[in-house]
Amino acid sequence: MRSTTKATVPVAALAALLWLLGAGHPRAAAAQGLIAKVTLKAEPLTGLTVVPAAKLPAPSPADAAAAARTLRRDLEKRKDLQRDGVCRGEVFRVAVETQPPVSGQWVSVAIDGYSGDHRYLQLFGDPSTRLIQVVATSGDQSQSKTVKVPVRDCAIEPAILVRSRFNPYHPYTVDFTLDNAAELKETFSGYRWRFDDGAIATTHEPYVSHSYFDRVDGAVPYQTFAVEVTGEARATGFAAGRRVARHYAVTLPNNYYHAKRQGNLQPPAITSGAMESRGLRLVGSYRIRNLEKEPLVFRRALVENLSCDVQAPASPAATTPASVLFQGGKALATTIPVTRLSTSLRATVELRRSLPGLPADAIVVPPRIPGGTGPTRRDLGLLDASSGHGAALPLGGAGGLGAPVPSTGGTGGSGPATPLSGVVVIPAETTHQGFLTLDVTQIPPGVCNVGYHLIGTSQSGRPAYASLYFEVRDNPALRRHVSDAATRTFLLDLNRRGLVRGATVTQEDLYHLERRGKIRRTSRGWEIQ
Repeated sequence: MRSTTKATVPVAALAALLWLLGAGHPRAAAAQGLIAKVTLKAEPLTGLTVVPAAKLPAPSPADAAAAARTLRRDLEKRKDLQRDGVCRGEVFRVAVETQPPVSGQWVSVAIDGYSGDHRYLQLFGDPSTRLIQVVATSGDQSQSKTVKVPVRDCAIEPAILVRSRFNPYHPYTVDFTLDNAAELKETFSGYRWRFDDGAIATTHEPYVSHSYFDRVDGAVPYQTFAVEVTGEARATGFAAGRRVARHYAVTLPNNYYHAKRQGNLQPPAITSGAMESRGLRLVGSYRIRNLEKEPLVFRRALVENLSCDVQAPASPAATTPASVLFQGGKALATTIPVTRLSTSLRATVELRRSLPGLPADAIVVPPRIPGGTGPTRRDLGLLDASSGHGAALPLGGAGGLGAPVPSTGGTGGSGPATPLSGVVVIPAETTHQGFLTLDVTQIPPGVCNVGYHLIGTSQSGRPAYASLYFEVRDNPALRRHVSDAATRTFLLDLNRRGLVRGATVTQEDLYHLERRGKIRRTSRGWEIQ
């Protein structure tokens, strides 16, 4: 008789095994729970026609209409899209709810490779089950989930197909285009765009551009906006008199957030790009946003001259006072009682007093005062243009006056010369809008672009940088690079037809013409449509 013994596992070893398998491992448990819930919801069918894609048993129009009505009722009763499916071209929303492993920690979400915790999708092609991939990441933890969605044998008309891309020439700007514009041309007479930031645009063309510069939030790594485009149907024809709305999600990455995590502050900044010629002066505008809850103090700037020839070596940057960019200011006379100033200028004086060691001739941008008034015309009488002391400020600061327009022969501003210290202060949570003027005769030959790199710190001492780029002349090298006869003929035709202005056709010109459907790329090169 063979004896048998039951193997025993020590309690401590069993606990270690469970810990390794993740039952007691806090990191593994948290990773499994990053994705709390994935919700799929169909958009309302208002203004849309739902049609069966399969051949109807009876060809009569009455039977076809009855079948379409039945299908529409079935679609409106759906509770679970993963079970009941969606039609080809139907818009539905995918929303992901997350739970961070540590309270307050950010969880990044990507849906089918695109960042954002919600997206609007459309599926096309033959009926089948499609897979949507959801990935959540937090720190070094990650979790993925696959969602199945059946595509049914039906179709939604008219299907508005929206596409977006970031404008390569203007930061924070998104270009929206309708991919099937040619199909919709006979259906819609115009489009109404809502950008989910309070802005609305109406166009007769199937494209639009929008800047989210004023909505950048420095506390999150990306922001998702639910854009709505509504097609205004023509008075006659298919969908006559109806409006068809289409939602679309666009996600903006936030470089400010990532730079701040590395210890640097890079306030969002945009410029007018090409400077405007006014006699012997060039004028360009810019905007800088301080997203912090403390002032930014810029003390110097590096000026970089960029050659027209991209192959040429970079020239060394020159150091200049930061105030070279903050032109058109006037000094606040020290004899003015603070009580006589507007709330904005009063806050300017108070901010100035709160910053110890600030030079007497430093420029302080008027801060944004919620519910308060900005610089007013009455304040102009309290500003002393001859004084080099007090709370100097640019008139193009937050609210009220706007940047003064420089004269064609002046120095670019109505106030005193550039202060010796060159220090500029942008208050907390304030956007500064200003202008820059350059003397054409001072721009070196062969230079087509100029970059200004502001260098400073926050009030608490964190490094702060902001870069502004301006185009100061057309690039003659672009003309020399066109050696192909067909390309030269194409560029000349653009000028003859009035599609571009000026003697030089830039890459940005071609970008916008292609987006608007005026030109297209072919195997033989560019063609005018």
